[in-house]
Formats: sequence, structure tokens, C-alpha cells
Amino acid sequence: ILISVHITGPVIRLAREAGRVAEGDYEIEMAVTSRDELGYVANCFNDMTDGLRDREFIRSTFGRYVSKDVMNDILAGNIELGGQKMELTVLFSDIRGFTSISENMDPMALVSLLNAYFDRMDRAISEAGGAINKYMGDGILAIFGAPQSLDNSAEAAVVAALNKQRYLAAFNRDQGTDLAIGVGIHTGAAVVGNIGSMERTEYTVIGDTVNLGSRVESLTKLYGEPVLITDGTAAHLSTDR
Repeated sequence: ILISVHITGPVIRLAREAGRVAEGDYEIEMAVTSRDELGYVANCFNDMTDGLRDREFIRSTFGRYVSKDVMNDILAGNIELGGQKMELTVLFSDIRGFTSISENMDPMALVSLLNAYFDRMDRAISEAGGAINKYMGDGILAIFGAPQSLDNSAEAAVVAALNKQRYLAAFNRDQGTDLAIGVGIHTGAAVVGNIGSMERTEYTVIGDTVNLGSRVESLTKLYGEPVLITDGTAAHLSTDR
């Protein structure tokens, strides 16, 4: 009976702690009370939880720099240089008169304002199925249709643009600001993938589709409209949209 208790007790504790790890608790550490096989198993268990903690830290930190879909793709080992040509939708947005705004604000206050603004814009884009590819000062480049495929990337981008306007209105009320943005959207073929050197790569999108999307965003100033889309995007929208 004593030998049975000596063996089954640690095994039951190991099973119980393994269940907590399966639920996402990686802060567990088993006490190593012997130098026999059970002590060896406890050491291996602690090494495993250490590795899981490190992986979770990398995942949570890395996820702040790239979209969730790109992060999962990279962590799965898909980091070879190159790209594929596909049809997708790009969305460019920019804060109107940002240069004059930044000149009249304390740098720390400006960064805080931008972070709060980007948080709202990221929510508007992700809710529609897109992902922010990069921040360019006060500007945003978002992609719809890659790496996560969408049934209608054009419509998703338009929904995101409408979301951005709605979230911006709420942001202005909360912050006491009167920010205005311009949004340009274009749908077409582009090359998307890991581009760069062997030492440093970036998941991005390139091609005429991207260039045209940027130019359309600039035209919102000329026409005085908050959102402009191209024929390439309009052709994919339902009649009611």
C-alpha cells in the first residue's frame, strides 16, 4: 500500500497539473521531491511549461507587430521568401491636416492620441475581416483577402471604411477632438507574401493595386469626400451596397 501511494500520488498530481496546462495555465511548476523516475518526469514537466511560457510570450508579443493570421503562418514555419499573385482589396487611410495637428501638440500627448486612434481603427478593420499591414505615420495600409481569404474582399473593405467613420465619430466625442480621415479603396491583383532579405523579412503587398489605392486615398482631399472607391472595388459590391 505504501509503495502504491508513493507511485500513484505524484502521477495523480502530474495528471491534475497537466489538465491545468491544457486549460492555458503555464505558470505551474511541480515540486521535484525525488531523484528517481518520478523526479525525472517532474523535471521534464517543468521544462515543458517553461517552453510553453516562452512560446506564449513570443505569440502575444509578436501578435502586436503583425496580424494574427500572419503570426500563425510564421509560427507554423512558413517564412520562406517569396509571394503569390492574387486578387485582394487594399485600404489606405490618413488623418486630414495631421502635420498642423502634430506641430501644436506635445509629442507624448500626440503619441497617446495616435495610439487611442489606431486602437479604434484596428477594431473597425478587424471586425470586417481585414488586417492592418502597416502604420505609416498617421496613415494605415490594410489588406482584405490575404492571408485570410474572404468571400468578398471588396465588400469587407467598404464595411471597414464605414466602421472607421462610425468609430471616428465616437473617438472625437470621447477625446474632444475633431479629427477627419480620408479612405481610399481599390480591388485588384497584387503580389502578397514575405519580402525582404534572408536576415529580415516583412509580410507585405506590392503592385499597381497598392499604388492605385494610395492615389485614391489622396484624391479624397481633392473631392472633399471621406471615402472613395475605384471601379475595381465597385464591381464586386452588391446593388444594395
